[in-house]
Amino acid sequence: MPSWSQLAPELLEKIFSYVPQFSRYRLAEVCPQWRSVLHTMAVHHLAVHLHKGLLQERQLRRFGWRGGETHDILACDCIGAAFNYFLSVFKAESIRI
Repeated sequence: MPSWSQLAPELLEKIFSYVPQFSRYRLAEVCPQWRSVLHTMAVHHLAVHLHKGLLQERQLRRFGWRGGETHDILACDCIGAAFNYFLSVFKAESIRI
């Protein structure tokens, strides 16, 4: 019987894209494979926001971002930085409503 560990990272990324942002942070704790996929998604999300000028690198560093640095994805806090950034945006949007 196939297991989750046999799924390609691209397929996991597609599945995880349907998971609410709040839950992705916890999914990263399931296993190293899931953390790796979610790390890639988080870094991409943050890089897009940086490129679009929606935030600055100094803001991300406050959230734990170490973009551009080579680091151990099992020990870094890029996923936490993306989660904290999402929370700050979510709170700002809630205040405007």
